[in-house]
Amino acid sequence: ACRGAALDQGVFVETDSGQPEPASFSEYLHIPPNTAVMFACSPGYGAFLNPAGSMFLQALLVMLAGEERCLALSRMATRLNAAVALGCQARGTYEGCKQMPCFVTNLLRDVFPFSTEGEPLPSMDKRGGMEEEEERQKPTAS
Repeated sequence: ACRGAALDQGVFVETDSGQPEPASFSEYLHIPPNTAVMFACSPGYGAFLNPAGSMFLQALLVMLAGEERCLALSRMATRLNAAVALGCQARGTYEGCKQMPCFVTNLLRDVFPFSTEGEPLPSMDKRGGMEEEEERQKPTAS
């Protein structure tokens, strides 16, 4: 799961200028069409294990066991990023170091790979929140 030896200290940096390095994402431009790839950590950084195993895999399994499994893959990956980045922190020798997963995709449509057949898919309501597809399709009384 490690993609390097660097450790992320979780420091907040505020900037109003500066451009990313031109080649910073070049390795991701060559993924096959209609592909989604998720790494446990960003390039050049290490992923952490605790006695129960990989923090990334633990967070993924919690999501797949919960209602998040019904979400579109891109939305699920965003929530997984947040769960690992905000909910996991190293202790001991690497006290305070963080892990940030990396999600790369060139999908053009929402995909729902973990929804079971007959399970209502979530959709966006007018306020930007989630609502069940069944609720959205109920007829309204005039």
